[in-house]
Amino acid sequence: RCWFDPARNPETELAAGHLLLSYKYTPPPPLERLTYETEITSEYLLTLKGGN
Repeated sequence: RCWFDPARNPETELAAGHLLLSYKYTPPPPLERLTYETEITSEYLLTLKGGN
């Protein structure tokens, strides 16, 4: 979420080309587990034949 707060952006600062936008941010936690899931398929064999 990002927002403009008029109280933190006085006219003198805006006239000088200074704009303050506020936003909320949540840093991501460190990755502790990454899991891959396998799906057996023959669709890639079709590309050898010039199919989809």
